[in-house]
Amino acid sequence: MRPLLALFILGALAVCELSAQHLWTPEIGVRGGYARFKLTGTSAADHTDLVDLPGFGSGYGSLFVVIPVGRRIAIEPSVALSQVSAGEPTLFFVSNTNVALGLRGDYALTPHVYAAFGGRLIYSESGGQHDMQFGAQAAIGYRTPLSARISARLEAEMSTMARGSRDNLQPSNLYALLVGLSARSGSAAGRRVVAAGRWAPVLGVAAGYSRAHLSGAGLTIDFTLLAAPGSVAAAGVSAPPTLFAIVPLTERLAFEPGFDIHRTQSLGTTNFSGMILTRLDYAVGPHWYAAAGPAMHIIKNTGSSAFGVAGFGVAWGSRFHLAGDLGGRVELNYTMFKERSGLPFAANTLGVMFGAMMPLR
Repeated sequence: MRPLLALFILGALAVCELSAQHLWTPEIGVRGGYARFKLTGTSAADHTDLVDLPGFGSGYGSLFVVIPVGRRIAIEPSVALSQVSAGEPTLFFVSNTNVALGLRGDYALTPHVYAAFGGRLIYSESGGQHDMQFGAQAAIGYRTPLSARISARLEAEMSTMARGSRDNLQPSNLYALLVGLSARSGSAAGRRVVAAGRWAPVLGVAAGYSRAHLSGAGLTIDFTLLAAPGSVAAAGVSAPPTLFAIVPLTERLAFEPGFDIHRTQSLGTTNFSGMILTRLDYAVGPHWYAAAGPAMHIIKNTGSSAFGVAGFGVAWGSRFHLAGDLGGRVELNYTMFKERSGLPFAANTLGVMFGAMMPLR
């Protein structure tokens, strides 16, 4: 695990200028999409279909770094982690930790088409039982610049995982169709996303710690999550979403829509959770900002009609330059959701979130 983490940190801190002949540039990105998880060696319809934007607990690394090592070759480490716990003081307590690490080589077949091959490691712990499994991954994809500072890619990926070292994790295959967005982690100009307190149009992804306190139906449940990327919204609990955009309105005022989309289908049962938040961000100074706005949690499960849970959120944060074309922010946010029919729990969620922002121009 240490070499993979070291490569990921190296890619995040890389600030190097490549010659024009290179087909890769140093980049940091996020991805998500459709994935099918299937146990190997069974003929039963025991697969699980996942749709996650961004990827969360889907078996692949949601955050990735591109590190060029030649004209056509790049090394790409990836990571996704989540540590979730939920409990009611007198009834139950459950916890689960999952880490997905990947390391692969990307080969540019053309300036747009690439192929990739490498390894993958999955670590899982639940109820005091932990296991680790190794596997291989292969992918083919298409990438294209959306602007001078942000790129998009679409790739088909397959992973095959061996049996876990403690026999708790079964051999499995993962088939995925993923969309990714990335920004340069090193550039000659070194332009900053945040300057003199003015807002700039960006796309962003958040990660960090969030805690939801649910009360209703005679119960009080505490739900915590440490994730990269993700907040408790990614686990289906009412909270600020993980993906966001910033649209400047004036020099100090910006509109920020955000969302999370997660759908799981397995054994004839489908569960959908979608978060939408729209807020106004006000620049208090060159770096500090305050934000507030309404939110809606949309829930749909098999056998019931879709419904929405309304809420409201506030936040206080600081913006800064991160690396290359990437901006960063750290914020403390708090959201409140009322109980309603179909979900008899009021939810108050506190989050300490780190955001990475990719410039749109």
